[in-house]
Amino acid sequence: MIELKLYNIVELEQLINLERFYNFKNIPISLHRAKSHFHNPRADKNDIIMIIAFKNNEIVGYMGILPDFLFIESLTKHRDSSLRGTKQSIQTLTDSFTNNSNIIEKLKFGWFSCFWVDETMRGEGLGTQLVEKALSEWSGNILITEFAPLSKKLYLKTNSFNNSTFLNGIRLYNRFDLQHILPPKKRIFHKIKSLLSITDNVLNFVFDIRFLFINKNSSSLKLERISKFDSEIENFINSNNNTQLFKRETVDFNWIIKYPWIIQSDKIDSLNKRYYFSAVAKSFENFCCKLRNKNNEVVAFLFFTKRENTLKLPYCIYKSKYLHEIILVILQQIIELKISTFTTYNNEISDQLLKQKTNSLFKKKMIREYLISNNLKEYFDSNNFVIQDGDGDCVFT
Repeated sequence: MIELKLYNIVELEQLINLERFYNFKNIPISLHRAKSHFHNPRADKNDIIMIIAFKNNEIVGYMGILPDFLFIESLTKHRDSSLRGTKQSIQTLTDSFTNNSNIIEKLKFGWFSCFWVDETMRGEGLGTQLVEKALSEWSGNILITEFAPLSKKLYLKTNSFNNSTFLNGIRLYNRFDLQHILPPKKRIFHKIKSLLSITDNVLNFVFDIRFLFINKNSSSLKLERISKFDSEIENFINSNNNTQLFKRETVDFNWIIKYPWIIQSDKIDSLNKRYYFSAVAKSFENFCCKLRNKNNEVVAFLFFTKRENTLKLPYCIYKSKYLHEIILVILQQIIELKISTFTTYNNEISDQLLKQKTNSLFKKKMIREYLISNNLKEYFDSNNFVIQDGDGDCVFT
């Protein structure tokens, strides 16, 4: 018989402190990922963050949920109607006494962040049970992204997700990285991984010569790495995130940096081997930068994630007039850090990178889909909003 158990922050913390947690054949969360959930500044202790399916005292499935807030600017009359049909309360943050009586509200919701069912249980409806239980506990206020095709079919089957929105992005292949790109595609490449590594080294030795002829001072902006978030960068972020749906602030960025879901290690220990999702990488770091113009004014905030030879830009807050200069800085970082692949879903940056010369070996258009639960559909009807690459759990993986 299958038993579904719900876990809020307090209950999950109790579970991972039990001796039996370390004896499960499959664990539902890594210890460092659990610690990150416990310190989520947007979570309450009573939020359900995990649903675990047990059979004969073993874990056979689980669903993880990441609590978040959706920030909405709306008319007062719209606010009244938006309360209908939701159990989660909408909290007014700021009243703007403009001619249109605009207000800013925040709505509590959850991101599906991990979803796993044991192979022996697939096809028996357990996945549907987990999804429907999560929807019920979160009153239908759910967003999803970075999902597998089979998972998408299951989500749509519940009839709770009939709406999508998309981000258009780009991936730059800057150096050869066959040893990481090919093995996931076919088993034969796992057997010749050492040969692929040698091939990468030889090809990169030859093709990296092109970087010697690039002007390293091509941007007029000065890059400054951030070791802590001072009042200057905090004010810049808060003054330039008005159109963002999830309005990340310095407290959020500090949390992401301090409590990552991927830790750096040469080996995967026995516990993390029992966790289905990625928890360890040979090299992993988050780093933030602010860019200054010639007048020493901050014009951009960049949050990078570097995992081995892959670079992402989860968050980028900037003044649009400096877009060209910001892109030059990003391209220079790719070269200096010897990045193999760089990915961004920032529409403006992606559009420009598609058009201009980048010295990349290859460019690939990318699309990221977001499934929107029916309860949240009305907040995505307008095109006047920004979703950052890292929103949801994307910044952690």
